[in-house]
Amino acid sequence: MDLLEENMHKSLHKKGLELRDVVPLAFHHTKPRIRRATPAPWKEKPAIINLHGLFGSHIMFHSLNRPLMKTFETDIYNVDLRNHGNSPRAQPYDYLTLSKDIIQMIRDNIYREQPGRPIYLIGFSLGGKVALLSSLSRQINVKKCISIDLPPYELDKVDDMFMQNFELLEKIVKREIKVRRSCPSWKTDILTMFRELPVNKCNPNGNNVALYFANGFLTYKPNNESSSGLENDYLQYAVPLEYMPDIIAEIKKWPSATSLNPMMYHTKSQLPTLFMKGLHSSFIKNDYSLLKTQYPQSSVLEFDCGHTILMDYPKESTEAIIKFLSNNKRVQ
Repeated sequence: MDLLEENMHKSLHKKGLELRDVVPLAFHHTKPRIRRATPAPWKEKPAIINLHGLFGSHIMFHSLNRPLMKTFETDIYNVDLRNHGNSPRAQPYDYLTLSKDIIQMIRDNIYREQPGRPIYLIGFSLGGKVALLSSLSRQINVKKCISIDLPPYELDKVDDMFMQNFELLEKIVKREIKVRRSCPSWKTDILTMFRELPVNKCNPNGNNVALYFANGFLTYKPNNESSSGLENDYLQYAVPLEYMPDIIAEIKKWPSATSLNPMMYHTKSQLPTLFMKGLHSSFIKNDYSLLKTQYPQSSVLEFDCGHTILMDYPKESTEAIIKFLSNNKRVQ
């Protein structure tokens, strides 16, 4: 990043984020191999859309792509939600807006060539709620939906694992804890801070959790450029948290059925829906009947871990996802 780019970055932060109803989302598209004998059979198969959680990016689903492709031989899209990865930074940041972005991404990049193509939606954490809401859309042909450890109702509280990591992240962003990118050991220092959090130290997979939250510092390009001659030497985060002050309140919410535009959304889903619950996570309540209020064709699969199911049980969670998407039977 040169001085001009740095000044543009500062200017953006001074002005705040632009208000945009819909933004064109960035994504990584994995295509199946084309066999000459069968020109494009995969176009009749459901496309798979993967949605990351808060502070994540399309990268988190890369390890899932190979087994999904081997099984389904279809188009797979790992998407960056707004304010994440390579997607535009914009306000507002709520579930309806995030859902509109996803719906538009499908219409622009899949339905222009293949109108009405079936869709499978998979979402982790915040991405799970976005997937659930998008599965209610009348504009796209969703056939199945998976939400990894987030439910379709308002949360009473946010899991302690998440909050401890978020609070540290926020202190670094607000410079209550000052970390300079000119310091040769800043990457090690950042990772150590997250690893030493009590909630991560007592977790057998705490290093993976620490890396997930620290990654927005580690991979953000400006932090890895020379800071020589620049006024701002402090670490910046990939997600513009300074313009998302209500983010915790927002992720706890869920739009009521009466608030949904009946021309755009169904109020109840009749689709097969899988909830993957971490038994040591507080996000999905133990009363699973609450899930069936709006998703009556849903089932729950439990994992003996916390919120980060994909990291804690990579093999088992992948097998569960493939089994659910492969099963043509309706949930009873």
